[in-house]
Amino acid sequence: MRDKFNGEVVKGVIFDLDGTLIKSPLNFKKIKEKIQCPSEESILEYINSLKEEKRRKALRVLISSEVNAARDSKLYPGVKEVMNYLKKRKIKIAIVTRNSRKAVDIVLNKHRLSFDALITREDASPKPSAKPLIVASELLGINRKNLISVGDYKYDLIASRKAGIKSILVTYEGNQEYQNLADWRVSSLREIIKILTPAPG
Repeated sequence: MRDKFNGEVVKGVIFDLDGTLIKSPLNFKKIKEKIQCPSEESILEYINSLKEEKRRKALRVLISSEVNAARDSKLYPGVKEVMNYLKKRKIKIAIVTRNSRKAVDIVLNKHRLSFDALITREDASPKPSAKPLIVASELLGINRKNLISVGDYKYDLIASRKAGIKSILVTYEGNQEYQNLADWRVSSLREIIKILTPAPG
């Protein structure tokens, strides 16, 4: 798989989950109000800054919201098509998400999805840290120069850049403002196939 990947062979793809593979009714504004998180702060970072008892209570609110959203989640168009393409090409696939393991398991079971590696916030410090992407690389047994990541938010792209992994931004949620952080931009997941398809000859 050469040419469009600067001559390197793509051996693995790391996907974000929410907003990339699934559309879920997770209402971050409402969650922030419930746990008294300032609107300008990220939820996980705010929760981690709290003292133990408040942190436990806030986490319960967050996980409950995540689980409910996971149950009502829907796949974006093209997800199964892309997954089948990658598996057919023997390209390994991973999930790296800021979501909880409990919610992710619900999503995978509901939509019958399987991956070669799965990293949630319980497994490594969450994006924008590069750590979960590095862990994914290790679990997949693939050098980071042979990986590509796919996400919809700046944290996905920042983490990828820190980890030295090329990135694709999906913009079907109108998030073009992050495009300068990505190596490629696509408006639908199916366009990833074009990026990963080897050029003739």
